[in-house]
Amino acid sequence: MKKILSLLIISAFLFLFSQLNAQSDSSLVNKNREYTLKFPVSSLLGDIFSNSMGISLGLETTGKKGWSFTQEAGYIFDIDYRDGLIFGSRLEDLNGIRLTSELRRYEYPENFFPGSDFFASLEWDNFLLRGEELSEGKTVQSDVYRSGLTFNIGKKYLIRSCNSSSLTLDLLGGGGLGFGLESSESNYFPLLNFDVKLGFAMY
Repeated sequence: MKKILSLLIISAFLFLFSQLNAQSDSSLVNKNREYTLKFPVSSLLGDIFSNSMGISLGLETTGKKGWSFTQEAGYIFDIDYRDGLIFGSRLEDLNGIRLTSELRRYEYPENFFPGSDFFASLEWDNFLLRGEELSEGKTVQSDVYRSGLTFNIGKKYLIRSCNSSSLTLDLLGGGGLGFGLESSESNYFPLLNFDVKLGFAMY
């Protein structure tokens, strides 16, 4: 399982950086596309239902008429001193990956490249986790899958801008529905989503 997770994470980051390299070669040809490397602060909390932390990186690619798509990938690891929320996981020695996809629509398409703008988005979060659980006096391996779909509103800010790049800050919040599957038990729950995303945009 750990080898598979490592391969998935390495593949995701190789994809992100290959996209950044490819856009630098075509930047003189295509001036209507922006690529932003992002760090979501929420990733530091790992899986909020368990005692874990994590780190993620993402890449936002703008399209036409104010649309953009972001893909984030990260790694989650166990932290003993951070307790999960109520209804939290019973797992120990937790590790896994987090994959987040976001489809975003900016309010003013003529301003969002490059610039500050309000936006609305759909965000789909997926957690693929594995840990150890005490069952009938034995320690067994257990898999966990969590997913959440939220509708969010937010604003993108330019912190600093120069000729070919900008530092950005995204603030967003919203809500939706979550789904969890752990030890063959599944449940649905309401989900709130708040995030701060730091970015480095190149265009």
